[in-house]
Amino acid sequence: MSFEVKLKLSADSGTEASSMNIIGCDYSAAKAQPNATWLASGNLLSEGLASSQLNIDRLEKIGSDKLLEYLLSLTGAGSTGDSPRGNCPRGAAPGDFAPAPQTNGAWLIGLDFPFSLPRPFIEILLKTNRVLNAGSSANFIASNAAVPWVEVAEQISQLTYNELVSLVQAAKPIMGGEVKRQTDNSTDPKAQSPLHQINPGMLKMTWQGMQLLLALHHQDFAILPFSKGIGLNRSLAADVIEVYPAAILKALGLPWRKYKGKDQEAKQLRQFILSNLLDPSDKLRTVNRINSGQVKLELAPHLEQIALDSDDALDAVIAAVGAANAYLNPSQTAPPSHILPHTIALEGWIYVPYPKTVQATT
Repeated sequence: MSFEVKLKLSADSGTEASSMNIIGCDYSAAKAQPNATWLASGNLLSEGLASSQLNIDRLEKIGSDKLLEYLLSLTGAGSTGDSPRGNCPRGAAPGDFAPAPQTNGAWLIGLDFPFSLPRPFIEILLKTNRVLNAGSSANFIASNAAVPWVEVAEQISQLTYNELVSLVQAAKPIMGGEVKRQTDNSTDPKAQSPLHQINPGMLKMTWQGMQLLLALHHQDFAILPFSKGIGLNRSLAADVIEVYPAAILKALGLPWRKYKGKDQEAKQLRQFILSNLLDPSDKLRTVNRINSGQVKLELAPHLEQIALDSDDALDAVIAAVGAANAYLNPSQTAPPSHILPHTIALEGWIYVPYPKTVQATT
C-alpha cells in the first residue's frame, strides 16, 4: 500500500496545462478571537514544472473559530449556517459569517498544525477507551493493523483539553518522555512533537485542529494521507495536507529562523524571504538543484505589505507556497516507500521536501 499522492500534474506530466485553487493557513489556538489564524488563498497556474505561478488574491486574519465555516464557503462545500453543529470544532460559531467568493475547480489546502498524534500515545489513548478496547484498538495493538484515523480523531474530540493534558502527563513516563511522530523527526528542521505544550503550544493546536479536520472530513474533504491521493477527478470538496513553513523555507534555501517578531532584523528577514518568493531566480539554488520547479509567487502590493507587517500572515503565504510545491512535486514531498504505511495512516505526514528523499532523486 503506497501513500504517494497521485497527481494529474507531476514531474513526469510534461507540459500539460493545469489550474489548482490553493489555500495556505497559519493556525493559532489562542483564546482571543479573532486569534492570529491567517489564511492565504489563490490560484496555481502551471504548464509543467518549468512554468508555474501562484497568484495569491486573498490574505486575511480569519480566527480559528471561523475557519471551518470560511473553508466551507470558500471551496463551495457548504453554505453559511448549514453545516451540522455536531461536526463543528469547539468554539466554532457558524451562521453569521459572510461567504467568500467561490471559485470553480479543484482545491488543495495546506494547514500548519499536526494532523495526528504519535503512535505510542495513540496506543495508550485507545487502551484507555473501553469501547474501542473491545474492538478495533485491541486488534491494532496486537497486530499493528491501522485503526482508522477518523476513530482517533473522534476519541480526541470527546475529550476536553484538560482531560487530554492529564492523559498526556500520565502517558509520558510510559512512553519515555515527549515522543514525536515519525514525520516530525524526518523534516528539516525537525518539527515539534504534537504533545508539546509550551512555546509553542502544539498540544492545544493539535486538539483543536483534529476537530477541525474531523468536521471537514464529514463535509467530504479528503484529509491526507488518511484519504487517498490528491487529484482533479474526484467528487470530494478539497484535499487537505499538513505543511510546515520552516521546513518549506529551508528547502528553498531561505532563512527559516529569526523572521518572527517586531524587531528590525525580523522585518528585514521577512522582506528578504518575500522578495525571493516573488522572484524565484537563481536565489533558490536548492529548488534548482533538485529540479523541483520554481513556483513564482504573485501578490498584490497591499497584500505584500500585510505579509511584511505580520509573521503569521507571511506563514500563511508560505503554507500556500508549500501546498503548491507539494502538488507539483509529489515524489519529494509525499511519504517515501521505506516508511511503514500503517504508521503513516495513523500519525499522518508533513508534505514538505525531505532531505533523504531529495538526495535519493538528485
